[in-house]
Amino acid sequence: MSTLQEFTTKLRWQNGRVFKFKNSYKLRDAFNWYRKHRPIDKKFVLTEGQYSCIISTINKKLVENFCKGVPIVFPYKMGELYLYKQDVSPRLSPEGKLIYNAPIDWGTTLKTWFENEAAMECKLLIKRDDREIFKVRYTKHTAVFKNQSYVGFRPQRSFKLMLKEVITKGKLDAFKRY
Repeated sequence: MSTLQEFTTKLRWQNGRVFKFKNSYKLRDAFNWYRKHRPIDKKFVLTEGQYSCIISTINKKLVENFCKGVPIVFPYKMGELYLYKQDVSPRLSPEGKLIYNAPIDWGTTLKTWFENEAAMECKLLIKRDDREIFKVRYTKHTAVFKNQSYVGFRPQRSFKLMLKEVITKGKLDAFKRY
C-alpha cells in the first residue's frame, strides 16, 4: 500500500458487506400510504417532492430542538427520545479480565495498523480517552400500544454528527445513567 487512504479503504471493503434495513418503514413507504389515503379535495394533495420536503423540514427542526436539550416526545403516546451520559472507566471482571467499554478511535487505530504490521496482526485497538459516553435512548415506558418490542429507533449518521459537534463545544449536557 502506498497511502493511508488506500489502506483504510481496502480494510473497510475487504469483506464486501453491504448493510440494508429491510424490515423498517421509510419515507417512500409513508408516501405510498399517503397516496392510497389521500384527501378527496385536490387542494390538499401533495406530490412526492412536497411530501419529502415537509418530512425533512420537520425532522431538521426536531434534531435542532434535541440538540438544545429538549427530548422528543412522539405523538399518540408512542414513547420519547432522550439523551443520557454514561461513565466510562476500566474495571476488572470476576475472572480477572480487564473490561474497558470506551469507544474505539478508528482513525488512530487504522493509522497505527498502517505504520506497524505487528499491531494489525494482533488486532490492537486504540480506545478513545473520553470519561463519558453520550447515547440517544428511545423509551417505551410511557408508550401505550401493542407489540412494543418490535419498535426501535436508530439515529441517522447526520443526527449523531450534529450531536457530537454540540457536545464537544460544551453546549449540551445530559443526565447520568447508573
